[in-house]
Amino acid sequence: MEDKSYQFQIIDFSSDDIPLNENEYGKSFVITIYGKTKENENIVCNIVGFKPYFYLRIPDNWGNPKIHSFLKIISYYARNNKSGNSWSSWNGTYERDLLTKSRSYNFYGFNYDKLVNKIKKFNFAKISFQNHNDMRKCSSSIQSFFTTNLSHISNGEYIRGYTNKKPVFNKIDQHLKAWFLQEHNCDCIANLYESKIHPMLRFMHEKKIDTCGWVEVKVTDPNNLNPNESKKFNVDIEIDTLPMKYIKSISIDQIASFITASFDIECDSSHGDFPNPNKDFKKLAIDIHESYFRNSFNFEVHGYDFKIKRIKQMIRDAFQDGSNDVQNIFTINGPYSKESFESIIQSFTPEFILKLDSSKANTKTRDTMINDLTKIFNSFKNDNNELILIQGDPIIQIGTVFHKYGDKTCYDRSIIVIGNKDKPKEDICDDIKGINIYRCQSEKELLLKWKDLMLFHNPDIVTGYNIFGFDFDYINKRIDFLFPHHRNCKVNKGGYHKCDIKCPKYEFYRLGRLMRNRNSDIISEMNDNVNPVKVTSKEYNYYWEKKCQVVKKELSSSGLGDNILNYISMDGRIIFDIQKEIQKSHSLDSYKLDNVSAHFMKGTLDIYFRKENDYTIIKTNNTGNLKEKDYILINLNTKYGQLKYENGRKFQVIGVNPKTKLIKLEGRLSFQKYKKDIISKEWCLSKDDVSPQELFRLHKHGGSEGRAKIAKYCIMDCELCIHLLLLLDLIPNNIGMANVSSVPLSYIFLRGQGIKIFSLVVRKCSELNTRIPTLKNFNETNKNDDGFEGAIVLDPEPGIYLDDPVSVLDYASLYPNSIIEKNLSHETFICTKNEIDQNPDNYQWLEKIPHHIISYDDYIYQQKGKTIHKLKADSQTTCYFAKPKGEIGIIPTILKTLLDQRKKTRALIKETNNEDKKKVLDGLQLAYKVTANSVYGQMGAKTSPIFFKKIAACTTSIGRERIYDAELGVKEWALDKGFKIPHVVYGDTDSVFVKFSREKKNENGQWITLQGKEALQYCIDCGIQAGKWITEKKFRKNGPQDLEYEKTFYPFILISKKRYTGDKYEYSADQLKERTSMGIVMKRRDNAPIVKYVFGNVIEIIMNQKSINLAMDWLKDTLQKIKDGKMDDSMFIISKSLSAYYKNPDGIAHKALADRMAERNPGNKPKPNDRIPFMYRILPPEMIYDFNNPYKSGLRKGQPREKKILQGDRIEHPDYIKEKNIDIDYSFYISNQIMNPVKQVLDLEKEEEETKKLFGPFI
Repeated sequence: MEDKSYQFQIIDFSSDDIPLNENEYGKSFVITIYGKTKENENIVCNIVGFKPYFYLRIPDNWGNPKIHSFLKIISYYARNNKSGNSWSSWNGTYERDLLTKSRSYNFYGFNYDKLVNKIKKFNFAKISFQNHNDMRKCSSSIQSFFTTNLSHISNGEYIRGYTNKKPVFNKIDQHLKAWFLQEHNCDCIANLYESKIHPMLRFMHEKKIDTCGWVEVKVTDPNNLNPNESKKFNVDIEIDTLPMKYIKSISIDQIASFITASFDIECDSSHGDFPNPNKDFKKLAIDIHESYFRNSFNFEVHGYDFKIKRIKQMIRDAFQDGSNDVQNIFTINGPYSKESFESIIQSFTPEFILKLDSSKANTKTRDTMINDLTKIFNSFKNDNNELILIQGDPIIQIGTVFHKYGDKTCYDRSIIVIGNKDKPKEDICDDIKGINIYRCQSEKELLLKWKDLMLFHNPDIVTGYNIFGFDFDYINKRIDFLFPHHRNCKVNKGGYHKCDIKCPKYEFYRLGRLMRNRNSDIISEMNDNVNPVKVTSKEYNYYWEKKCQVVKKELSSSGLGDNILNYISMDGRIIFDIQKEIQKSHSLDSYKLDNVSAHFMKGTLDIYFRKENDYTIIKTNNTGNLKEKDYILINLNTKYGQLKYENGRKFQVIGVNPKTKLIKLEGRLSFQKYKKDIISKEWCLSKDDVSPQELFRLHKHGGSEGRAKIAKYCIMDCELCIHLLLLLDLIPNNIGMANVSSVPLSYIFLRGQGIKIFSLVVRKCSELNTRIPTLKNFNETNKNDDGFEGAIVLDPEPGIYLDDPVSVLDYASLYPNSIIEKNLSHETFICTKNEIDQNPDNYQWLEKIPHHIISYDDYIYQQKGKTIHKLKADSQTTCYFAKPKGEIGIIPTILKTLLDQRKKTRALIKETNNEDKKKVLDGLQLAYKVTANSVYGQMGAKTSPIFFKKIAACTTSIGRERIYDAELGVKEWALDKGFKIPHVVYGDTDSVFVKFSREKKNENGQWITLQGKEALQYCIDCGIQAGKWITEKKFRKNGPQDLEYEKTFYPFILISKKRYTGDKYEYSADQLKERTSMGIVMKRRDNAPIVKYVFGNVIEIIMNQKSINLAMDWLKDTLQKIKDGKMDDSMFIISKSLSAYYKNPDGIAHKALADRMAERNPGNKPKPNDRIPFMYRILPPEMIYDFNNPYKSGLRKGQPREKKILQGDRIEHPDYIKEKNIDIDYSFYISNQIMNPVKQVLDLEKEEEETKKLFGPFI
């Protein structure tokens, strides 16, 4: 046949060790590339021929025979290890013919050879393998051999292996001893280099392939093209065992028409509480406990027998139709046996009843009792002596919408619905225009139908909202119940199931591109019938990394917090959660879909036309994706902060005209009462949700019409995710990040920051013949309790600057440019001054090497009680870095490339008129910026594979110097120009805040003081000129630093370090001002809206009316309104993020509340990284006082003792407060949240006693 070429854009990579036909022994490493062609055909290409490898540092006198001999020693040790698990150890297999020895540079340290005046190279053995598993086992065996024997070599011996778990020693020769004693400039483990780099990344680096770029493959052998009848993957084109030489990168600036599936599940609830996929008897325990105390007046005159009688009756009621006291429970294999019932009742001993009687004392005793009751009831058994199982809440609908990248709308909307089993399918759900409805009669059928739908549309991307936190986890738990394991499935010690090929779960878990059976995993059409599945083929199990299975992954980062990702792996499909992506980049008060959609999907509301009829037409700058029957709410931006029009009333859209940008709303709008305070108005998209209770009612009792209503809302949520995906450019931005970082797209969503930077560094080091040592794990190294100084903050001059504009000058990419400026890199680091002082003879050559000297203050961490304090030590570290001789260091080279490429990409954006291409380029330039700024962080992270604290510390030290340069520079500029000397009022990290003098010489040479807009424009011009002058005079010759004018505040309030607010202008005093702030309560999410409202009003009055006294008068009136309960309850809701771990959980208020919420409603248990809303409540007397333990003497004799009240006891969830009619503690909000921040502003101008007196009557 003629050679065939295929061009396609890569969507993802995968790899496996697979036995190939032509390979007579073992398995071969195969790289699988998934992609899409310009003709929208799905393609998969299996690449062979790449051999995984790592490097081993070896003594200079070792040749290949010695390396082979060494590996033979390792192989014997691995097969005769202490554990006795020879099957899991390296068997000695490696590519003997590919073993090479080379001389390369070491990434860590300036390894100067003074004899030849050159950087020293070291001997490395490149050890290659047929597959990845052998590579991992070999490196692991070398590490084990090294760590086991390091302490023995001084005795002239080493452990060769183990017999009956006892060590067998051999005498060590000088060659092996030399290997052990090689020196490194870092915490290298076992002389291993680059042993933890995935060979798939190496392949990308060596082939210079953009990981989400376009490639061309050439097929020269017809056997490489799999026909339909022998395909293993659900794709249009399948290329198998293609030699790696036939793939190359090509340049195409477009994104293929990738298909995105956005899905959402809806669940029923047996009792109206939050759906729970797996239930136990906890609901019964809660009902009985609450009923016990609700009817406690009956128990005051009755004893033990009466109480037992009541408990028996409540249990019987629960197993029947329920009662006013307890709800009925739905069992799978009930009812209980008579013997089991009697056994349960025997658990209620008199001692247990006494404990039950006192369990209402506080939250902790209540929760403990509910857990005890649950354990008792969980032991109920039926007549077959089986533990009784409670029915979990089923999934009742799954909605999915499908979208092709480049299109403006979704091309398919599908919903799968279940109804009553005893009714015909046509009665399950009414038809809905524009939505495909698939009707099922069981939950099991529904799940299999969704599997068919996914295989039919074969999406490249799968997403949704909170799918990692809820949807996937719920689906998996229902699968566990509906598709129990086969009797031949095995469970290992870790609880992991090794499923038999006949396991029923495999009926569902076939959602990826790799087919379990080609006769059932290609769905050519969708109808109401579920496609029958065939048993899993044996060859499917060769692809271990591609198996469709449940994944639970923990991911922690400083930006995103602690996350547990639950999902189903689907090879060839990128999976991500839109909620997580928004959390990464945006700081919001709430990450519920309703709040997120309102934040991003909005437009201005400039004018409106009110007609005689009951509707309003509004003019906007943007109709976005708004459509008829959507809902919006109106936000009013006032002088005193943002208000929701009519308390957040939702208006239905009855017409949209994108061309004229007019929106027709149901209902009338009138802003008359806000008129004098409004700055601007905006509409925001709002979900018109059905409440959970309404949803449960519609499913059970609403018939086909009710289920159709649920379906519409479900599809709306799915479509909303697609709108967010497009609005935030999540696809082009993350494709850009993958290409820049040289990692697969799936890594961007499912891996941390470290692997992206590491991949970049590995790629550059490989180009420069430099090897990176494998560092010890952080927990294997001695814990370093020393630290270094962070970014500088110049002492602020707090004040209210009403007449003086304050300009901000900002360094562009300060930390990346600081690293470039001083050539900071692992291989340019020479030594510290302390090392020179200890051994001066070793560094006599240093005078010949041009170098930078950088010092930083040392810090130590000390624990006092439960708190760790960072304290400045009485020492400094001084580091020496080599100046470049031509080429700069590796890290500076990487950063310079990133910054230069960003600059070029931004220039290309200006030159192109194609909007799609602009999005691709904008995603790329953003990726360059984010990646460059991440490099510094990775060098300071102890868990990073390129960790080097000294570089991170020196970087911040240089940054501090540049801030001082800027502070001095503005004064030198003023002297040079003959202006009055400006005053730096603040400096932070990479910026200085400059109060330029408003005095200026007029035409007669006299100094005049400028006012208002004239002063503002003058200071803007001064900022622009000063930034350019400083850059030109100080940095143009010596480095890449660029001090740029950024903005001017007028007026400006500086409260303290990192806390300020002001009206921002950029280049013109005539532009609309923009309120900007940092660190104040307006920006913090852990403050109640009432704090922002009060603080914002005070700020507005001071800045707009320029009067502290007017602000104080307004404050008094508002505090009285708060005290009298005249403000909306929503103003008092606070939210805080829940972490996975706390050292002192009882001391964390919202953690204590989260535990209570979990006890009350197990199915809706808060998860790590959830934001927990709460309000402060007035405590009832029984929570404040211990009436059973009065004072026995003294002035308070007979009075009840005060209990110790934790903060967690003072707060409650807003829904619970509303449900139980609990009073809000308004005084607490005034004294503990409002007073301090407001008082700090007032104290800038007023005496502290005066402002303190103002708050007195209200707390």
